[in-house]
Amino acid sequence: MAIAREHDLVVIEDAAHAHAATYRDRPVGSLGHLASFSFQSSKNLTAGEGGIITTNDDDLAETCRSMHNCGRVADGVWYEHHVISGNYRLGELQGAVLNAQLDRLQDQTTTRDANGRYLAERLAGLPGVHPQARSAACTRHAYHLFMLRLDAAAFGAPRDAVIRALEAEGIPCSAGYGWSLPQQPLFRNKAFGPFLPQAAARLDYAAVRCPNSDAICRDRALWLGQELMLGPREDMDDIARAFEKIYEHREALGAAHAR
Repeated sequence: MAIAREHDLVVIEDAAHAHAATYRDRPVGSLGHLASFSFQSSKNLTAGEGGIITTNDDDLAETCRSMHNCGRVADGVWYEHHVISGNYRLGELQGAVLNAQLDRLQDQTTTRDANGRYLAERLAGLPGVHPQARSAACTRHAYHLFMLRLDAAAFGAPRDAVIRALEAEGIPCSAGYGWSLPQQPLFRNKAFGPFLPQAAARLDYAAVRCPNSDAICRDRALWLGQELMLGPREDMDDIARAFEKIYEHREALGAAHAR
């Protein structure tokens, strides 16, 4: 925000996953000039699809309302349009579903945060298992995902084998993103279509290198979904015990994977 003030920039928070998280005790969504939250089906607060924009700037708010309502303005007639836009209005049924969940969001986020801290402590002692570090400035984490980095050599078994073993133990787990951002086929193939007509000539993503992100996407990331973080402390112990069991049998697991 200091850089933005210096250069007269607008800061937009991508808070899609961060419902009710806090940074230095300030709610995520109140840090920039605008923020966007997602209500897509996997999110901590969900209506299947849709989202919300937060801002304390009246002009920005009115522009956003116009863009989500076919380009209309609040004091105009119904068929008076001021900008090319579409119908992005959230339906009343989705709104009712979201309103019902808002009463539980604070308690659920506190539970996720506590479980995330506890599970990270339980797993930190296992060789090759590295829960994602969190800054002290993150005073409450939404834990839409509990993310880990697996060092297969130190752990003694490859990621794919660990994921299958976790699922066999009843712990749903994902490998996360298949590509880091510069490696996405969209960018590698410069498939920008009519949306960014000058981008193909100007952007050379083949020259972009993000080795850590590439390695994490390729063979190191483990994701546990937010729904796992809503259970009691005993559920976190079950997850930790599953990792410990897999580590105990790592040699057999690695040999089976090699075959």
